[in-house]
Amino acid sequence: RSTVIYRHALRMYGAQVGDRVLIDTSSVLDFDLLRIGAGSACNAGSYIIGHAFQYGALQFNQTIIGERCNVGVFSQAVPGVVMESDSSMCAVSRPFNREVLAPLTVHAGVPSKCIKHRL
Repeated sequence: RSTVIYRHALRMYGAQVGDRVLIDTSSVLDFDLLRIGAGSACNAGSYIIGHAFQYGALQFNQTIIGERCNVGVFSQAVPGVVMESDSSMCAVSRPFNREVLAPLTVHAGVPSKCIKHRL
């Protein structure tokens, strides 16, 4: 967790991880479906996954975390979620699958809702 070596290991497994990324969780799955932009933070206990079992089927989709994004403590970035640049998820939040979090917004809750637009 949260080491330079871990970031490089994720890259070797197929994840696209930018520079200056903080990954303080060991719950990163489906490396080939993961993209994390430069300057982002995946905080302690967060889940970054590219698969889900829904509607009686195992579904895979890319999970994209843009540049300078924040995935809060114990939050979940699930299959198909796109966090555009400078978006943020508060602690213990989970957006719907395939949801797009607009740039410069803060989302909170389960399911997550936009609670603030930043300038």
